[in-house]
Amino acid sequence: MKTKTYFLDFDKAWKSEKIVRTFLLDNSTSVRFSKMRILNLGLSRSFAKQHKKFNQFLEKIKPDLISKTAKSAGKIFKKQTESHKYKLSRKLKSLINKETILFYINTAKFFYEFENPIFYKNGRKMGEVISHEPIITLYLTDSEKKLLKKKGIVFES
Repeated sequence: MKTKTYFLDFDKAWKSEKIVRTFLLDNSTSVRFSKMRILNLGLSRSFAKQHKKFNQFLEKIKPDLISKTAKSAGKIFKKQTESHKYKLSRKLKSLINKETILFYINTAKFFYEFENPIFYKNGRKMGEVISHEPIITLYLTDSEKKLLKKKGIVFES
């Protein structure tokens, strides 16, 4: 199945988010989130409270976990980047639908420490999001692009 890369118009990304989120959730089978932590900084009370909530959230979606990988980098501030890939179960789709795919790490209700979701359909990348920018990149067949254009999505030219 041949796909092409399309970018959503930056100025209209928030307006298009719900349509794109619905499309990705309806057509994807898994999602990968990034998680970055700077290890040298102390935790504030509010972050520690959110971290506890996030860990409770992780337990809730643990049955859907496919894989988790970690990388470390940095000399001054040691950063650890993790990648968490999940099966898109009904429960996880519902949680994503209660949020948005465009969020800042510290404003998300459930996905507090996750960012930049990448959606896959049976191993084929469907779309990826730089959640705090907002930048959405879609990898679409011609028919998928036509469907989204019919629903009002404006792609960058």
